[in-house]
Amino acid sequence: KINNISCKSDSSTCILIILEDVTHRRREEDLMMRSQEVARIGGWEVDFVRNTIYWSKITKEIHEVPQDYVPDLEKGISFYKEGHSRETISKLVQECREKGKSWDTELQIVTAKGKEVWVRAIGEPELLDGKCVRIVGTFQDINRRKKTELEFKKLSDRLSIATKTAGIGIWEFDIS
Repeated sequence: KINNISCKSDSSTCILIILEDVTHRRREEDLMMRSQEVARIGGWEVDFVRNTIYWSKITKEIHEVPQDYVPDLEKGISFYKEGHSRETISKLVQECREKGKSWDTELQIVTAKGKEVWVRAIGEPELLDGKCVRIVGTFQDINRRKKTELEFKKLSDRLSIATKTAGIGIWEFDIS
């Protein structure tokens, strides 16, 4: 960091130069961006004062929309799969806005290209004088993990039905 003040003795004009080494900060920001890309985590914001919505680059990639896409709240909610997912996110946004209640949920969206994708959506209210003026959050593509989890549950349920029907028991003995 370099500070330099130069003033002419015969006038009141001064020049102030401040230089700061931001290499470390830029490295941290770069690593943060790379980790978000690898984890497929995007950010978003709903600003009720300005009536605007912001989606980060990764959030737009998950939705399979162009980078110049400008969402609004209705369009954003319409990406959620009709039925349980859309009803749930609508209720969560309403509760956040009216009661300041945050959320962390796993739901399905249908991308702009028609692909069904499991996502984790987190929303946090920003309150001013007890009123929600903004909701900020993260949006993560969890499709691979969620599909593996659902397949495992399906297989476990099948095994449970088979063992009950056949009258077979399963037990485990820990010698130690």
